[in-house]
Amino acid sequence: IHKALEEFLKLWKGRLHATQGDLFAPAKAGKIAVPTFEELKTIYERAWIDDWYDDPKQKEEYRMRRGPSQLRNFYDNFLSAPPRPKYLEEFFKIAMGSYKFVGKIDRIDETEQGSVIIDYKTGEATPKKLEKVDRDQLIIYQIAAQEFLNEKIVNATYWHLQPNHFSDSFTATPTQMEKLKKEYTETIDTIVRTVANDSFVEADTAAP
Repeated sequence: IHKALEEFLKLWKGRLHATQGDLFAPAKAGKIAVPTFEELKTIYERAWIDDWYDDPKQKEEYRMRRGPSQLRNFYDNFLSAPPRPKYLEEFFKIAMGSYKFVGKIDRIDETEQGSVIIDYKTGEATPKKLEKVDRDQLIIYQIAAQEFLNEKIVNATYWHLQPNHFSDSFTATPTQMEKLKKEYTETIDTIVRTVANDSFVEADTAAP
């Protein structure tokens, strides 16, 4: 699903740029060739991977029912409000104390107010209210977007494609971002010390 949506939006982004029109003007029929749902399904079939399923029945369930259902939810939303995607599956690398933290952001859209982070969720739907772990992930993306991509982030949210809803939107303050950096750095420090101590004990006990 992630790969199919990435390729579909790349197609749409290319057509938007080809028009060279007003960045935030509504898409007009006849002016921009809006990709069809059939094009999205074709991209999905090309992106499909047969591995990682428990059995043929589960694979068929995902390929023929869950996947197309999520594509339809995505496409209906796309038609109702055609987005202006700027980054798709974008790599980032940010500093966490003396460490480097790397990852990818599913999507960042341009709006008149600023940039919006959207992270897709394709599993079972979860409540719209953000838990701490979910909020932390969005904060990491916001830090990455601002520090690595130099974007002004005005909103960050999860899009649960099954059945079809967005989580509560969220924008971190500078204080919240610095607090999370400190928390993560301390956690990594603890892991590094633990691994180093375990390695020392193993080497010591293995000595003749």
